[in-house]
Amino acid sequence: MRCYNCGFEAEGKICPNCGAPLVTYRDIITLSAAYYNDGLDRAKSRDLSGAVRALQMCLKLDKNNIEARNLLGLIFYETGETVHSITQWVISKNLQPEENRVDRYLDELRNSPDLLDNMNRAIKKYNFALRCARKGNYDVARIQLKKVLQLNPRLLKARQLLSLLYIRRQDYVRARYELTQCMRIDACSDKTIRYQKEIDRVISLKNAAREEEEQPRKRQQAVAYQSGNDTIIQPAKGFSTGGALSLISVAIGIAVGVAATVLLVVPARERRAQMLGNDRVIAISEEADAKSVRLSEYEYRIQELEQNTQQMQSRLDLYEGEDNATNAYDALLEATSAYLNGETDVEALAGYMEKISVDYTAMDEDSAYTRLYRAVVEKVGPDVSKYYFDIASAAMRDNDVTRAAQMYELAARYDRENAEALYNYAEATRLLGDTEKAKLIYDQVVNDFPGTRRANDARNRIVELNN
Repeated sequence: MRCYNCGFEAEGKICPNCGAPLVTYRDIITLSAAYYNDGLDRAKSRDLSGAVRALQMCLKLDKNNIEARNLLGLIFYETGETVHSITQWVISKNLQPEENRVDRYLDELRNSPDLLDNMNRAIKKYNFALRCARKGNYDVARIQLKKVLQLNPRLLKARQLLSLLYIRRQDYVRARYELTQCMRIDACSDKTIRYQKEIDRVISLKNAAREEEEQPRKRQQAVAYQSGNDTIIQPAKGFSTGGALSLISVAIGIAVGVAATVLLVVPARERRAQMLGNDRVIAISEEADAKSVRLSEYEYRIQELEQNTQQMQSRLDLYEGEDNATNAYDALLEATSAYLNGETDVEALAGYMEKISVDYTAMDEDSAYTRLYRAVVEKVGPDVSKYYFDIASAAMRDNDVTRAAQMYELAARYDRENAEALYNYAEATRLLGDTEKAKLIYDQVVNDFPGTRRANDARNRIVELNN
């Protein structure tokens, strides 16, 4: 066994190379191997659910167990979970690049692009069917699941969902068929067994109810009387063997014979027309279901297009107007140029920064505009923040609370570490009468500067405003 610390081949209780204790590690490896053997036995007996649980526990104890990881990938592949199987095989390949049997599995997938494409389409259709089922479109979901099973017949969860839809439809024959196919894939799936038990329970209840309905019809009260030394028992509503009754029976038999003859000589053309009509109804029903599926797909696509349109419109609004985008970019370039040229006039830098539109930074977090803006703010932000803070303090002394609030906001924007500016911005907002906004800013002070004096002051202000 290799030492977990240095990788040295060790046999005793302590690694002779680094001195690491190996007793507990050896027990963990042994337990991991036991779980692997249990998973292998379960997989051979088609208990794939139990095998997955055992192999996951094995890998939790020893993530480097290559054989367990390869087997787990095979089980996922067997149940139609191609993504999970490829994940396990890729991890196995990274852990053991050489002499790994997973190379053959991955090569087969690479050489079968149509197979992967079908698996991908099957998963997308399954997700669409699941959404339809959750929304109550059970017919559409059922048709989609049939298409899924055409692309990937071994996708266990698709068959289980289809059987559940059949159960809801009370089509227990088809539900049993799908569950039988599930049992051939995974003989001990908890979900499959639960569905089968539910079908058996419903059918047994129906049979019991039917027997209770038919029992009074079969129950006949018997009449007993004595004839000499014999006791004769006959039904209370027994038929008399009189001649009139015989004639009635003969008449009834003749009538039944005539009716049977009429039914037997019904023209085959009428029966054929009825069969064709039934086939036509079925075809129309399937065509309507297919149109419902396409309609649902179109509705989903329309929702996506509407979302994309809204996003594009919001971006377009930013670019429309009096060359807003150009002005914003120019202002940012002017501020950058001033800083690179060693501009020391903070008022000039503040003037450049005021022209920059912050909306463009929110439009695209990873754009070059946003990265450059953040770099400039990081360099000149503290100085600009102090400049605005001084202006705001002067405005407060002059009782110009509106301008003070605007300047404190800019001071807090350009220096995120300026707790005093953020707190004063909240105070000015409170004085202006906007208590809800003030509470939000106070809460930001508490979250951004925990344990500070201003955080305690902000917390007290929130309590006062709430009371």
